[in-house]
Amino acid sequence: MTDKIVKSYPLNNEEQIPAIGFGTWQLLGKDSIRTMIQAAIQEGYRHFDLAHIYGNEKDIGEAMSEVLKKEIVTRDELFITSKIWNTYHDNVDLAIETTLKNLRLDYLDLYLVHWPVSAKPDRNFEEITGEDKKVVLKEFNLKKLWGDMERLVETGKTRSIGVCNFGRKNMECLLSFCKIQPVCLQIEMHPFLRQTNLLKLCEMNNIVITAYSSLRCIPDINQGKGKAITDIARKYNCSVASVIINYLLDKNVVVINKTSKPERLGDNMKKIKLSENDIKEIDEIKEEKRYVDPTQFGEARFD
Repeated sequence: MTDKIVKSYPLNNEEQIPAIGFGTWQLLGKDSIRTMIQAAIQEGYRHFDLAHIYGNEKDIGEAMSEVLKKEIVTRDELFITSKIWNTYHDNVDLAIETTLKNLRLDYLDLYLVHWPVSAKPDRNFEEITGEDKKVVLKEFNLKKLWGDMERLVETGKTRSIGVCNFGRKNMECLLSFCKIQPVCLQIEMHPFLRQTNLLKLCEMNNIVITAYSSLRCIPDINQGKGKAITDIARKYNCSVASVIINYLLDKNVVVINKTSKPERLGDNMKKIKLSENDIKEIDEIKEEKRYVDPTQFGEARFD
């Protein structure tokens, strides 16, 4: 029987984060959401990665509520992450209260700043676009925003706070003044975007990195790029996805994987022991590609 990935990483506030998370971006439709949430929990997933902008928190909350009522798991066994959207940076309390209401929860385990970009909101907190069809941005006041995020920890609305898509500039700025340190930096990370400098910075400051879109490179790999990965998958008789996930886990990175097919949930939890040479071969892949790059957020979107 194949071993499952069940490990967790310690956070810098003495909490624990499961090393594998189930991503919910583009997970739509009440029935599909119910099926996938229940199947993921049955398969052993305990970490769920959500965001306000995904537009599905209400349906996920309903599915989670059903699971909890059936006592399949307890709330304490789950690790629920969500993210504040760019239009809510001046209304942090409203943002998390909306998320908690939709999810039918009293608290989050982790609340993240989704982007280091503030967007001007309309009365419904939707983005405003200008005549050039670009999002109307406003000053990104990290110090004020983080102070508001810290108060969410103090009031018990979330146990931990962190950031997404921050580069070295914003990370170093945040670390220079924060009272409550971010526990996590969530970034796009995979064999074609290894984020070596940010990985080192976070290791030095006891911050866990979470990788999103870690499997987006699979179509390129299937077309012959990053041949080392397909060779390794063949050697271990496993999927390319399993190689990528276990490669990132070897670097002590939390991996968010996403699928709309219940049958793939188990495959993405398979534990594979990669050799030092396997890791070295993947590290030496020359391909470089970023799959998520919202240019409408301006030049500072990855600062």
